[in-house]
Amino acid sequence: MAIIANIMRHIRNEGANDDPAVSILTLFPQFLEAFADFLDYESYLSAVQSWDPAFASWQRASDEAKERMLELQNEILAETPSLPAEKPIKLIVYALRIALLDEDGAQRAQFRKLIRNRGHELLVLETCDADRRINALLKRTLILFDQLLDVFSFDAFEQAEA
Repeated sequence: MAIIANIMRHIRNEGANDDPAVSILTLFPQFLEAFADFLDYESYLSAVQSWDPAFASWQRASDEAKERMLELQNEILAETPSLPAEKPIKLIVYALRIALLDEDGAQRAQFRKLIRNRGHELLVLETCDADRRINALLKRTLILFDQLLDVFSFDAFEQAEA
């Protein structure tokens, strides 16, 4: 009988759902996929004229991908990092948020310089296989971040400088 009481107390304390706890590490791969989809659709849009029939469908797909990406971004930023590897992930997601809010492109050159020159500082010390996988995700994010800056570069001089 004491065992059942302990189990019941544990269920009350921990919650009765079987879902794994949401963490930055579980949300980040989904965010990265949504971010890559958003960039793909934006690059398609940049190659299509607004009068083209495909433009409306690409625009709709881009908006949906961006909405999903922003939802995941908000969830990641709302979480508190519980592992050392989650801190650089949250930092790069926050930097992406700031870059997306920079509508006039005033800070774009600084973002590009920061990502290219100091992006390696976000990588975690590889002590196990999980750290290597996290670093692979972070490296992919840095590449996508640089692509984001290219997609949203409207100035010909700025693109030539890149």
